[in-house]
Amino acid sequence: MKKMFFALLTAMLFLALTAFPASANNSYPEDAFTYTVNSDGTATITGVNARLWDLIIPSTIGGHKVTKIGDRAFTTNTALTRSVVIPEGITTIGDYAFEECFFTSNLVLPKSLTTIGKGAFYDCQHLTGDLVIPEGVTTIGDYAFYNCHGFTGKLVIPEGVTKIGEYTFYNCYGFTGNLVIPKGVTEIGQYAFCRCSGFTGDLVISEGVTTIGKCAFEVCSGFTGKLVLPEGLMTIGERAFSDCSGFTGDLVIPEGVTTVGNSAFHNCYGFTGKLVLPEGLMTIGNFAFSGCSGFTAELIIPESVTTVGNAAFNNCYGFTGKLVLPEGLTTIREWTFSYCIGVSELVIPEGVTTIGNYAFNGCSGLTGKLELPKSVTTIGVWAFAHCSGFTGNLVIPEGVTMIGERAFHGCVCLEGSCVIPYSVTTIGNGAFSSCYLTSIDVAEENPNYCDKNGVLFSKDGTQLLQYPSGRKGAYSIPSGVTTICDYAFYNSFYLNNIEIPSSVKTIGNEVFWNCNRLRAVEIPFSVTEIGIKTFSYCYNLASIDVAKENLNYSGKNGVLFSKDGTQLLQYPYGKKGSYTIPSGTTTIGEYAFFGIFFTSTLEIPSGVTTIGNGAFSYCRGLAGNLVIPEGVTMIGDEAFFNCYGLTGVTIPASVTEIGFMAFSMCADLTDAYFYGDVPIVWKGTEWDGFIWPGAVFEANAADFTIHYIEGKSGWTTPTWTPDLYVFYNTKPIDLTKLEGNGSGSLSFTEDGDGEPYLLGDIPAGSTVRAFADRFIVENLAFTDSEGNALSPDAKLKTLDKVKLLAADGTTVLDEATIVVKGDVNCDGDCKVLDLLRTRQMLEKDEVGYWEMLASDFNDNGETDADDLIAMIRYIVGAVD
Repeated sequence: MKKMFFALLTAMLFLALTAFPASANNSYPEDAFTYTVNSDGTATITGVNARLWDLIIPSTIGGHKVTKIGDRAFTTNTALTRSVVIPEGITTIGDYAFEECFFTSNLVLPKSLTTIGKGAFYDCQHLTGDLVIPEGVTTIGDYAFYNCHGFTGKLVIPEGVTKIGEYTFYNCYGFTGNLVIPKGVTEIGQYAFCRCSGFTGDLVISEGVTTIGKCAFEVCSGFTGKLVLPEGLMTIGERAFSDCSGFTGDLVIPEGVTTVGNSAFHNCYGFTGKLVLPEGLMTIGNFAFSGCSGFTAELIIPESVTTVGNAAFNNCYGFTGKLVLPEGLTTIREWTFSYCIGVSELVIPEGVTTIGNYAFNGCSGLTGKLELPKSVTTIGVWAFAHCSGFTGNLVIPEGVTMIGERAFHGCVCLEGSCVIPYSVTTIGNGAFSSCYLTSIDVAEENPNYCDKNGVLFSKDGTQLLQYPSGRKGAYSIPSGVTTICDYAFYNSFYLNNIEIPSSVKTIGNEVFWNCNRLRAVEIPFSVTEIGIKTFSYCYNLASIDVAKENLNYSGKNGVLFSKDGTQLLQYPYGKKGSYTIPSGTTTIGEYAFFGIFFTSTLEIPSGVTTIGNGAFSYCRGLAGNLVIPEGVTMIGDEAFFNCYGLTGVTIPASVTEIGFMAFSMCADLTDAYFYGDVPIVWKGTEWDGFIWPGAVFEANAADFTIHYIEGKSGWTTPTWTPDLYVFYNTKPIDLTKLEGNGSGSLSFTEDGDGEPYLLGDIPAGSTVRAFADRFIVENLAFTDSEGNALSPDAKLKTLDKVKLLAADGTTVLDEATIVVKGDVNCDGDCKVLDLLRTRQMLEKDEVGYWEMLASDFNDNGETDADDLIAMIRYIVGAVD
């Protein structure tokens, strides 16, 4: 022990003796620094021999004038944590000379300085104040001030600098004020000012700059004025100004620029004026102006342009008027003009052969007749989807060979006919879904498709591809059809009856979506496959019936099941009244209850093991706490996505997999109770090359918390993360207390004497058994107000008590008095007598604490007229 003490003391003394403070004349002993002598007799400082906190570079050393600080002279010297003084006479600071030094002072550069080397102050994060680069400096190396985000003032660059190199001021987001690019600069390198988000005002790039490199000003979101690009500029690199969202006014690309790089102005949504593109421009890169939603007036693309990249003008919804595409264009690429909702007229020139996927998707402002040039051969997936302003007939030019899936989906004002020429070889599913066409006609010479009374079929008549949504009345599918393709009757609003022949084997995805006038449908015995969301949003469909002879499916009380009754596949939207999922159900299929409005509490029965993707997504009316029963092992992707009203969810120990976004966008969800270890699979997903990690609970209530049983594997507190990207607030559950032991819809309060009351989502008519199932533990006992034990099927009453027992079955660990909502007279119901008592309490202003709790329907802590109205509505069965 003594040896360790003396060793530590010796080390401390050594540090104290070798850590030199600056002397009265601000200098150190000469041997504190290492140096070399240059050919002209001057010296270059190459390093330090002592442990220094303040760094004061000597002006002379060994009788030699110091003119340079050598490459890596002080790199990663973590002891340098205070100030740095560089004397007059220094002309050069070498490469990475001060890399990762922890200086915490202003940086004052000497007037004699001419060269700042590559990475000279790389990652010196704690330097503060202004950065004034002296007038004599002509060269600033790449990475010179990389990640020096501690600077808090202005950046001043002198006139003599001709090039601002790569990454020179990368991530220096502390700089404030205007950024002035001096007149002598000809090139701004890639990432030069990337993430310098503190700059404000206009950005005027001086005359003489010919090249703005890749990401040069990316995420400089603080600029709040105009962006002025100089005459003579030739190149705007990829993402050069991406996410500079504060720029305002017009954007003028100067003459001489031939290429606007990929994502060059992506998401610069602050521009509020015109976009002016120069004659001579040839290429507009992918995503070049995507998200620039503030541009106004017409978009004029010069005739010189031959290439417009993917999503180049995606989501530029401020453009108005006529869009005329240049004559030299041959391909309109994916997403190029999607969601340009302000454009009202479209001119596509002869010579265009391909209209890419999603090219004009969501351009709802386009009006009049759609004129497609004769040169077009390919119309991509969703190419004109949701262009809801097009009117009249739809004419597909001869020469078109492919029409992609949902190419014209949602063009609701196309109310005439569509003619398919003989040249078409491929038509994707739902190509004309949700268009209010009355007829789809096919040239007789077409070898691949035909029409039967205006309905689109495969040539051999076995596949029904598209029923025109504008048709009215009933429809009998011809015998011989084996496949009803995806989206075939999508949004056929006027279809009031459908007959499916016994030849049909396959019914695709979303086939009868939003067929609002259908009231019943019968699945014939021949059907072997039914897709997902087949009958979604058929609001009047009260029953899905299945022929008894069908070997794959069955109908149970109008609900679609697998033949053996274990998989619930589709619940009809128009089915009225309460519904209990039958025992024997093991799987709730994908999107089975998608978008359903529940009028009663959802109870998932024991025996269910799988809840499929989207099973309850977009459901409404799911109020309070949802209990997932023990035995469920998998909850699919988006299973309860966007379920407003859901405030809590209880997840059993049996769950080993929770899918992507399973409970996301449930805005009222405050609590999730996990009874077991962290599920083995906590699912993120990959989209467009980007991993969305751990996103099971996203966009829930602001105070969302995960509760878990202390000691269960994987959980941590006060926060837990599945992937180091997403963090959740957590709270361990104390198994010796009732509070926190039950579902999130229960709450506790105390009266003036400290007696605890248990209230919340406890509706009149609740049984002891059902209430007990809402707690994690099983060792509960229930008594009435006199202490008499209650049976499991007894009706709970206000003033009944619940007790949490120890393992011996007799010791009471915790207890509380139960308050049943609306049960003011303590009989377990909410009826007229409760109403009369509540009225009496209001008239006489005599309210007991528990009476107030029972009558407080709006949970505002008092009994008032609003509670009386809510109680009346409850009694008569009205729904708010």
